[in-house]
Amino acid sequence: MHTKALTGSRRLLSLILVLTLCSTLLPTTALAQPPDAYSRMQAVERSLSWILTQQAVDGSFGGTPSATIEVVFAATAAERDLATWHAAGSASAMDYLAANAQGYTTDVGSTGKLLAAVAAADMDPRDFGGLDLVEVLQTQLAALQPGNETAIGQAWAALGLAAAGEVIPGKVINTLTAMQQSDGGWEWGSGFGTDSNTSAVVLQALAAAGMQPDDAAFAKGLGYMQAQVSPKGGFTYSTVWGTDPDANSTAVSIQALLAGGEDLEDTRWRTTDADPMAVLLSWQLASGAFEWQPGQGANLLATAQAVPALLGKTLPLEGAYTAAQAALHALKAMQQPDGSFAGAFGNLGPSTQALLAIAAADEDPDAWVGANGASLLDYLGGQAASITDVGAAGRLVTGLVLAGINPYTVSADLVPMIKQAYSAETGLYDVNQNTWNQALAIWGLISVGDQVPQPAINWLLANQNADGGWGWAAGQTSDSNSTAIVMQALTALGYTADSKVLTNAVTYLRTQQVADGGFAYATSLGTQSDASSTAAALQGLLSAGIDTSTGFGWAKPASTPATPLRSLLALQTADGSFAWQPGLEGDLLSTVQAIPALLKTVIPPRIADRATASIPLELNSSSANTLQGSSAGAFVYYTFITPADAADITISLSGLPGDLLASQGLGFAVYGSGGLVAEGHALAGTANATFTSTSEQMLTIQVYNYLPNLNIRYNLAVTAR
Repeated sequence: MHTKALTGSRRLLSLILVLTLCSTLLPTTALAQPPDAYSRMQAVERSLSWILTQQAVDGSFGGTPSATIEVVFAATAAERDLATWHAAGSASAMDYLAANAQGYTTDVGSTGKLLAAVAAADMDPRDFGGLDLVEVLQTQLAALQPGNETAIGQAWAALGLAAAGEVIPGKVINTLTAMQQSDGGWEWGSGFGTDSNTSAVVLQALAAAGMQPDDAAFAKGLGYMQAQVSPKGGFTYSTVWGTDPDANSTAVSIQALLAGGEDLEDTRWRTTDADPMAVLLSWQLASGAFEWQPGQGANLLATAQAVPALLGKTLPLEGAYTAAQAALHALKAMQQPDGSFAGAFGNLGPSTQALLAIAAADEDPDAWVGANGASLLDYLGGQAASITDVGAAGRLVTGLVLAGINPYTVSADLVPMIKQAYSAETGLYDVNQNTWNQALAIWGLISVGDQVPQPAINWLLANQNADGGWGWAAGQTSDSNSTAIVMQALTALGYTADSKVLTNAVTYLRTQQVADGGFAYATSLGTQSDASSTAAALQGLLSAGIDTSTGFGWAKPASTPATPLRSLLALQTADGSFAWQPGLEGDLLSTVQAIPALLKTVIPPRIADRATASIPLELNSSSANTLQGSSAGAFVYYTFITPADAADITISLSGLPGDLLASQGLGFAVYGSGGLVAEGHALAGTANATFTSTSEQMLTIQVYNYLPNLNIRYNLAVTAR
């Protein structure tokens, strides 16, 4: 694909020499049937393995940003994580592109192409390599003088904006339409003559802008593409240069046809009974690389461009990050004037779910303000003290901690409410034996670092069904949503993917994956996937360390390998919200479920990923609490502010007075900005420490209990004099 400017007759002569090499090529092998999805996925795996051998230490491929971007398209089309997908000892491709972004983005075509790659790689196009690529491109388009446009530049500009979720200016599409030549094709630059590669990129850009295949310009463009079908099968660069096909032209032409909704098996696109996909595959070598044409040897560009075509992917490649940002924008439009989010059964539940989505996107819920000036945090804070549903309380605590907010500062009663709901006799937090409430209560306790009673965990383990899943309540048949939420609780408790309970749960979720790659609520009730179930399953699997969006491990065979992520993305509507199933309008619950799944946020937050929640404590006051011990240590944190003037601070901890056992594992430590300030170990059930403070500062008290499964009721007091 020709994407860099050709300057001067020297480069034009080189192009002529390369293209005339095709005159002695052998006929392409004709295949009666197009290759199936598994064959194409296997071919892609071989190609990617070869491509990695071509990576330089600086992360580049082919030594240029343009060639590296083509590899990025190949890798992202194949669901690879660009942060980790690189050769041993090499930087990543995105590292290389970031380092070269400013030097590469000198025109609208280059900027648009890089923008499309960054968005496909799930990175922020507004903050890449020190540039806001969207702003750079929009500025370049505005400054472009009439008559200086090129078809390839305008096409990449359109594809880049579409990839970033931005509106494609009508002027860009009008310019492209006006540049269509009399034969229906487009030329790379003025005077170069039409070619299939440029025309294929333009057609994909027009499709991305919403132009329909029956539009006159698009239909005429498809007619031009038909004229480029080689008698040997596949596509030629341009029949002006000869009728022999090549891998690059065939690959990008396949993408253009798919963007136009064409059937590759139609007789318009195949000759001598050779399907374009089969023709393309015939150029793959044993190494996995593709030749530009037979006998030419391995070619990086041909290999990279073959991958998206084999996978049935068209430009722009959808990125999960961009989709999540669009979903957040749609979610903001759903916020009520009082800061809440509305649902059929009240606003509290949907608002806590919205909190999780907002926190998963690393946004401040206090900055999400409704029309009346109240924020989501204001609304939830006003509701917290009166919550009676332990599941809502657990989800709220989890969301607050995920957002970096101390739940105790929102409501002193929130965490205690969860604890008080627990029945030591049954191990339940919900008298109705609701699986969701049990799991969500555990989420909340884990989020603040509290010990979860073993009977509560045992109840979840005991209620796993024989098929490996969980139902919404004890005795109910399994469903994907309930299974996912329990998986999230168990993995946060330390259960690993190779444990029997999670191995069985993953096996169950496999049975709930349907033909489009997504997940059904329960296949016993229907085999159509939905956004909520797919997003929930993705989160459950992600919590167990299984990223279904990397590679083809969870792909279903189809014209395009059907992965869970692609199934979910297919349900995003034009306004950015997610529909529960195809044909429906976007809804709140599907949207808030999708956002954490798209951003791969692990919920509930792990200890290493969260700010420690602490209980505010006033000077000259005390607090009573219960702490169940653990051999690894169980902790409760308190914060207090010392006086502005010099003062002696005394901290007293008492628990199980006179019990010498308590002295073996109960105690506290005081920390300030400079580290440890004081500590006290229980002796005969009490511990004390006194130190002098000379200025106002916030200090943290860590109360600990290292006595396994022993509940200690303690009293902590802080006095100043």
